[in-house]
Amino acid sequence: MYLVELRPGTEELFRSSDALAAAIRQGEIDSQARIFHRATAKWISITLHPLYRRLTAQQSPLAG
Repeated sequence: MYLVELRPGTEELFRSSDALAAAIRQGEIDSQARIFHRATAKWISITLHPLYRRLTAQQSPLAG
């Protein structure tokens, strides 16, 4: 499960990585969002999450 703060005061629980990925692809989760890191019990930027990085890298055109 993934607890994401979409914007200050608005949290949503995603029950699977597939649900999280779908929200990222649909733009529901953007770079301003934060995700709760259970191991450290802290909120961190979604941009640090490997799934977010992978999906946004696939969506971005390559610089060239």
